[in-house]
Amino acid sequence: MSAIDHYLGRYAEPEASLAERCAELAPDEQLVVVPSFAEGAGILPTVASLEQAAEWAQVRCRLVIVVNGPESPTPQQAQSNQRSLDVLRERWPRSYALDAGRSFGAAGDRVSVVVIDRCSAGRGLPSGQGVGLARKIGADLALSLLQRKNAPASAVMRFTDADALLPADYLQSIALGDAVAAIYPFVHVKPTDAAAARAIELYELSLRYYVAGLRFAGSPYAFHTVGSTLAVTAGGYAAVRGVPRRQAAEDFYLLNKLAKTGPVLALADRQPIELDARRSDRVPFGTGAMMNRMSAGADLLFYDPQLFVVLKQLLQRLPLTEQPLLEPLSRVASKLADELKQLRRLADHPNQRQVLRQQQVYFDAWKTLQLIHRGRDLAFPSLPWRTAVQQAPFFSQCSASLSEALAAATALDYRAVHWAGIAR
Repeated sequence: MSAIDHYLGRYAEPEASLAERCAELAPDEQLVVVPSFAEGAGILPTVASLEQAAEWAQVRCRLVIVVNGPESPTPQQAQSNQRSLDVLRERWPRSYALDAGRSFGAAGDRVSVVVIDRCSAGRGLPSGQGVGLARKIGADLALSLLQRKNAPASAVMRFTDADALLPADYLQSIALGDAVAAIYPFVHVKPTDAAAARAIELYELSLRYYVAGLRFAGSPYAFHTVGSTLAVTAGGYAAVRGVPRRQAAEDFYLLNKLAKTGPVLALADRQPIELDARRSDRVPFGTGAMMNRMSAGADLLFYDPQLFVVLKQLLQRLPLTEQPLLEPLSRVASKLADELKQLRRLADHPNQRQVLRQQQVYFDAWKTLQLIHRGRDLAFPSLPWRTAVQQAPFFSQCSASLSEALAAATALDYRAVHWAGIAR
């Protein structure tokens, strides 16, 4: 039994069985999964951009949209979700029911659709599972469609969001090689309001700053975890048992698992996906939540770049006594005894290939973030963004303005072509 068969048989959501009622995938048909929550008619620009991408690439696409909401939505959320269902039916009027007339499928010239209703009365998502479960529902159906087609484990499923505008080359073939996932470039669309535009520039710079720091440190988890920019292989998805059912950060934990099974590829040569910079209360953190905080006057500090120097020392397994940062590092280390003992034990292993594998499994993206946070709290307080950027050894001559720093950080992202996963 293949990993895909095993996953679909034991771990897939019930909606995966809807694949049996859907039209089979065409030979060149691509798969895109989109969760949609309270978007109203706002989902249509995303659909339109996907149609343009399919026309540009001269391919067909199956769009799996999971219109979702909580079990007890507000009246506004319920109304907005119903509006999404209505406009999607209007866009594809020749639809066919998949389950009691709620979820439906429809064929189009370039883009066909499967719309799954997880927002109507009695069909809302359980508390705490939110967008993670919505992505998983859509991806499990997409995986089942690939299984029906007897597609190889290397077949690609793309994830994006209902507020993303997709570039013309979005559906162009991706050569993943031995990689299990790929990440598209992204950029947030600047609001017309000057304060909001500065807020989103600063937030985006913070994302790129963190990844640049991880890359400088040699972390195998130096990649963005933005759910609207992901592409995963069918085999990789099945191997890690799908998207975590989480209210937020499901993209972080999915990629954290995937990176332990193979390389993650940065699609540096692609046009960026354009992301909305709107304020939102849908999840407790992320773009929308950060825009809320910063619009209310909160400042955004950056991690002290010395934290990434510390991380680099740990990952290189250098003797701590030879480092000039011994005293502050010791204060951090005292709170990370178990992690450091594990790293020390691994460093003494005679098989360096096994050392790399075990270190990456144990000291993963979550452990790395914990280390950064402990170090911030104990030894290296966060800094104003300009100070952090100017002191960071992974930025060169980023100085004068926020826009210049963001442009330099974005260019650095695009030059990062490939991040290796675990040596197998």
